[in-house]
Amino acid sequence: MAMMEENQRFHFSELEAKILVTIDNIGWYAYLWFPIIQRAILNFGSDAPEEEVHVALVGLIRKGVLVDTLATTRPEEIDLGPLRLALWSPR
Repeated sequence: MAMMEENQRFHFSELEAKILVTIDNIGWYAYLWFPIIQRAILNFGSDAPEEEVHVALVGLIRKGVLVDTLATTRPEEIDLGPLRLALWSPR
């Protein structure tokens, strides 16, 4: 992978950075993020709408930054269905 591509892959928005810090501090519990973000429990300081936070979470998964530690498939094959309770962790 070219250096420029690698730098773009791991360039995080402020929202993505806040998500990663929160997951690193608390751990991944899907029920705290979906369907409603439990901001008080997570101590998640962003005022971004939930839709933006969910889009950012999916973006982190697609970038390969958040990985399913119990995955039996490649990241592009991960089922993101609403009932999936995977254990995600920052790389």
